[in-house]
Amino acid sequence: MCFNFDSFDFLECIVCFKRGHTAQNCEYAKRAAAAATDAAAEASKRAARAEKAAEAAISLAKKLREEAALAAQQQQPQPQQQQPQYLN
Repeated sequence: MCFNFDSFDFLECIVCFKRGHTAQNCEYAKRAAAAATDAAAEASKRAARAEKAAEAAISLAKKLREEAALAAQQQQPQPQQQQPQYLN
C-alpha cells in the first residue's frame, strides 16, 4: 500500500510516486476517484430530481393561472339586456 490512510501525508505520496507507483497503484488515488464518481452520480440524481420538481411546479403554475382566469371570467357581471319600455 502506498501510505497509511489514518495519517495521510502528502510527502508519503511523493515518495510513493518516486518509487514508481502510478495513480493506478495508489490506493488514495483509487479511493479519491471512486469518491468523485460517487459524488458525480449523486449530483446527477439530484439534478434530475430538481428538474422533475421544476417541471411539476411549472405545470402547477399553468394550471392555477388557467383556473384563476376562468374564475375571474365567471365573476364578471354579464351585461343584461334592457327591456324596451313601452309608453302608454
